Amino acid sequence: MRDTKFRGQRVDNGEWLRDSENIIRRKDWDGKKWTERVFLLDGHSCNETPRIENFIEVHLDTVGQYTGRNDIENTEAYVGDKIITEDMGDRTIEWLDLACGWVCFDEKRIYCRLSDIGDFEITGTIHDKEKTQ
Repeated sequence: MRDTKFRGQRVDNGEWLRDSENIIRRKDWDGKKWTERVFLLDGHSCNETPRIENFIEVHLDTVGQYTGRNDIENTEAYVGDKIITEDMGDRTIEWLDLACGWVCFDEKRIYCRLSDIGDFEITGTIHDKEKTQ
């Protein structure tokens, strides 16, 4: 059975929260506009009954789901990871509804299924570049 886990970058300190099995998405109204917020359960407290105070807010655009695949270093691959393969070069992992699964896009937006590639190495995330600007 495949694990359903998520990761995201914390709003409060910028650190990455990983291995979260629980996610809450909510919309808040401030009187003028709706704001969508996402909270992940701190992975260290997954053995307990989830309590609202154990959920940590993360940036919505950094949330990625675990793909069920690991790279050559046994690092879990999540949506939004950048990878390199020996055969196909640099790719980015995304979910594609049309393919009903995880795919790897190249810079020209040509894709292949993640399940069809062999060994790969995670080289970063799509969010790494944003941090340096």
